[in-house]
Amino acid sequence: MYEPLPDRWMIQVSEYARIHIPHAWGGWRNPVKYATLEELRISVDDMQFEKMPEPTVSVRPIAAEPPIAAVDLTIAQARAGLTATYGVQPDAIEIIIRG
Repeated sequence: MYEPLPDRWMIQVSEYARIHIPHAWGGWRNPVKYATLEELRISVDDMQFEKMPEPTVSVRPIAAEPPIAAVDLTIAQARAGLTATYGVQPDAIEIIIRG
């Protein structure tokens, strides 16, 4: 099952039209070309739009991470967790408690 990466976006389209333009793609590495409809000699009035079929893969929304329970959390445990999360040495982490 496909699950998107958190730093990616999924673009969904509701309708599409099939067009055929011989030799429109010049064999570039990426088959994306930015042009106007006029440059491509495409008339939207002549197109027949179809509904996009339902996706065949399931994608889950990206949920926020659940909060970490801070019950009985020691400074050493907090420092170890921050070390693992940020990839820094434990002595680079300064924890200040104000109360």
